[in-house]
Amino acid sequence: MRHYGFREKGKVQGVTDNIQEVDAKALYQIIREKNDLDFLCFAITPWHAIGIDAALFDLGKRLKRKPSGIIVINSHRLQGFLISESSFISKEFADVTFLRALDSNLDISRFFAPNHALTGLFSWTISNLIHKIMLIFIKANRRSINIISPRYPNILSAIIFGAQDVRKLYKAYYIVVDEGLGSYFRPLRGWILEKTHEYKKTNHPSMFWRLKFVLHLMNAFLFKVIFHLFKCEKMIFFRNTGDLRRGVPDQRVVDLYKKIIYKRTFLPESKDTPTENKKQDALILLTQPMSEAGLIREDYEKEILGKVLNVLKSSGIKLILKPHPRENKKKYSSCLNSGPYSGWLELTDTDFSIEQYLALEEKNLNVLAIIGWNSTALITVRILFQIRTISLLKIFPGLLGGNKFRWFFPSFEDVTQNIIMYPGNWGELESVIENIKTGTAICE
Repeated sequence: MRHYGFREKGKVQGVTDNIQEVDAKALYQIIREKNDLDFLCFAITPWHAIGIDAALFDLGKRLKRKPSGIIVINSHRLQGFLISESSFISKEFADVTFLRALDSNLDISRFFAPNHALTGLFSWTISNLIHKIMLIFIKANRRSINIISPRYPNILSAIIFGAQDVRKLYKAYYIVVDEGLGSYFRPLRGWILEKTHEYKKTNHPSMFWRLKFVLHLMNAFLFKVIFHLFKCEKMIFFRNTGDLRRGVPDQRVVDLYKKIIYKRTFLPESKDTPTENKKQDALILLTQPMSEAGLIREDYEKEILGKVLNVLKSSGIKLILKPHPRENKKKYSSCLNSGPYSGWLELTDTDFSIEQYLALEEKNLNVLAIIGWNSTALITVRILFQIRTISLLKIFPGLLGGNKFRWFFPSFEDVTQNIIMYPGNWGELESVIENIKTGTAICE
């Protein structure tokens, strides 16, 4: 395996960088004690880190100075920390203090009664939420602070920036960076459909279950209310689902992301750097953390991968397997050591995005197509690099059914028809790849 010269190099599983750890209440104290913050950022994945870098670079241009603020690194609730301080280049154009969240996504229950988050949140909401949020918009503030996050305004933001002592210092604005599937769909509608389906499956739901269901619906509604009360700017690839359906991106955002992606990449100087005519044709397969998320068994996941590899190998084109940042790439070691795939299949690391990989390898690889399932990267790489992308969802229509993402997958296919190719069987997949190989493919 080649060594890649990413600025975001370094493993994050061990988390060795010396960063202060905070919970939600400690973060509140830090914000309350400072009066010179321009931004507060939250990130979980390498793609989020790129978005944060892009937003801070743009913020500096707007302010015409070096902005100052905080980046909070959150852990994923299943796989832990996926990024570290070295995953960002923001210090090149901003004064940044890095913090690490003690709790996944910062547990707001620490503002209330520990281990009773739902009860505490409901109690606080009834007595304080409306009053504190409304004051944000009718009271003058000394300084604007930009909350930059892949997630939309939430209850934690309302709690912190609705508090009287913080409200006297700051007026909060939101900049939402590209998150993935959640940026383009309606999570509230999908969540209600999911919970309603679960409720109907319960033959004799207890009174506690009914109460929990009602409180969850109220909680989801509050998120919707908070979203409309905060002034929010979207820094995502498509302004709305309609633009995504038509395949018409926000070119300003695309150009900004692309500039940062290349700025984050450096190529070690070498006398034998490949020239343009030495590029190697390649296909890239994007896998997803299906077994890690408990969607399917790992043995079935490997069985599916074997079928895909056999079809792709028949094309004779080199294949690069890019695991998702939340995957354990060791599960693919048997494929690398297998006779049929040895020398043909290459495995990359997991601690960087596919977009970053493509920027670095453009002098070495002629990537003909990128193949995956419902990864947002199938959208972004098509827009950023004009590389054809192929989804296997139609070949395995029932693979990801029966899980909480079932409400998103039909929408994903529906709104990306003008961007992603969807072969319906193995024969169509072989034909699509052959047409791409010969330069006769049409992206439909």
